[in-house]
Amino acid sequence: MKYEEIKTVKNDLWEMEQSLKRRNKFESILKLYVAIGALLGFLSLSYFLLSLIEIELTKTQMLALLSGGISITMSVLSWVLLVYRRQREQEEIEKIRSFQKAAKLIQLWAEFEYLSKQKLVVQGFEFKTKSIHSTINALVQNGLIEPYDLVAIEKAMQLRNMLAHSHMDTPIDNESIEEVYDALMRVIHKLSE
Repeated sequence: MKYEEIKTVKNDLWEMEQSLKRRNKFESILKLYVAIGALLGFLSLSYFLLSLIEIELTKTQMLALLSGGISITMSVLSWVLLVYRRQREQEEIEKIRSFQKAAKLIQLWAEFEYLSKQKLVVQGFEFKTKSIHSTINALVQNGLIEPYDLVAIEKAMQLRNMLAHSHMDTPIDNESIEEVYDALMRVIHKLSE
């Protein structure tokens, strides 16, 4: 993955986070509506109860009752909307975190490819520069990584390919991304020594 593409992905993730911040402002406004609605409802119902000394409802009492009912309804609806938005926001946060982890893994894979090829070129080993499989085989054959590292590299390559070439319609298993990320970091650390 090219540096420009990685930068684009980072910018997209930043924009998603900014969108969540704007949603938090909207949530604050809804909380304010809940508080105002509850207060108006309480005041209206209190006034209504105090004015209930007479059995017949006057226009004022009817207005107070209507106002209280509307206020309570507004508060309940705002609260329901807040709960719904909070749930949706949590889903969005999880999705953004998945995208961030996926982007980090793809970026780490690009770093692995670059570092592997640099290491082989600097040490004068022959390999096909356009083939990642040739690069990986050259690393093992020349003792730069151990054969057991191939398992981690293979998992990382499969996951990277899945992330880079899929439409992200299927949910990403964050635990497997973290596991592969850590294993690939260990391989990169070996190559950096």
